[in-house]
Amino acid sequence: MKPRLKGLLAALAALICLFVGGGLASQHPLWPVAGLCLFYIGVAVAVWRPMSWLFLAPAGLPFLNFAPWSGWLAVDEFDLLLLALFAGSYFRLAKSCFASRWCTTQKWPGINLLLGAWLLSGLVSAIWGFQLAAGSGAFSFDLTTGLAPLLTQAYAEPMNSLRVFKSLLFSGSAVPLLAVALRDGATRAQAGAHLVRGMLVGAAGVSLVVLWERMAFPGLLDFSTQYRTTAMFWEMHVGGGAIDVYLVLAVPFVAYALANAQRPSQWLCAATLSLLLCHAVLTSFSRSLYIATVLPLLLLWGAKRLRASAAFRWRGKAGMVLAGLLALEAAAVITGGTFLRDRMYGIEADLASRVAHWQRGLALLDSPQAWALGVGLGRLP
Repeated sequence: MKPRLKGLLAALAALICLFVGGGLASQHPLWPVAGLCLFYIGVAVAVWRPMSWLFLAPAGLPFLNFAPWSGWLAVDEFDLLLLALFAGSYFRLAKSCFASRWCTTQKWPGINLLLGAWLLSGLVSAIWGFQLAAGSGAFSFDLTTGLAPLLTQAYAEPMNSLRVFKSLLFSGSAVPLLAVALRDGATRAQAGAHLVRGMLVGAAGVSLVVLWERMAFPGLLDFSTQYRTTAMFWEMHVGGGAIDVYLVLAVPFVAYALANAQRPSQWLCAATLSLLLCHAVLTSFSRSLYIATVLPLLLLWGAKRLRASAAFRWRGKAGMVLAGLLALEAAAVITGGTFLRDRMYGIEADLASRVAHWQRGLALLDSPQAWALGVGLGRLP
């Protein structure tokens, strides 16, 4: 694709993100003026610092959802952050393409075709789900009330299709920016550093919120009360695994920070974060999360074990102490209460209920059209 055409497409993407994000920010039910100001600050930061989106997105993901206060369900404040970052980043990309500077990105054969098919499939499914829900009379738009009633629609209404589709859309929109970030060794290292820092900040924030949550509700050392931490992942009020997925993604980054700490002070910070993160994992009482973090935690303990260089001889003893503390944490949760044991005893019954649930879901595909197109994205909340 020619640089000028790439520049036009990037400019169009920037304008769409700027228009949509600014419009949503101005409609915020609590802080419209502050939201709009922060949105444009985010755009300016993305223009000024091209890799900032790789830091701010993972760092802000666990916290930017104020639905309990705003009432927004179809969109949230994290969407505003992404739209601001994408608007600024695509504007910078367009400017560089028009100036014929570093417009060439990584060439990934077949990726563009697969990405296009993936996004098109999701878009068709979202439109299909929206039409099915709107056909029941659940969709209406009134100029006098604006977007507010649509943005607060719940899970059985048409806007739920948008709520589910937007994650796929945002992740697809990040691919061209990621390709630019990986265009050569220097930018690849810079992008990786931003991503690691963003994930570490997000992991630290989630771990501290979980610590506060345990102290505020069941009690820090109460492992018998049937209470599972959710941090700021408010969408888990209807279940799901939002915090599980974030913690699974965070564990390898903490392991990386611990294994690559150059000074004892850096290692101590990473070790403290690993203890806090381990507490968050354990108090989720999620069996699938336990399984998904076992391998990274083993790698955390054994990776590079730990540089035979004499300059890092202190790592061996420090690593053993950390491993002991992590084991003590796990033992405290396992032996210090009954909730985890009850969940382990209930594995067979829970699996049977899940299988029955999956069978009921498959039974909804009761026609060739349903098998070909599904029942619509967001229509099976």
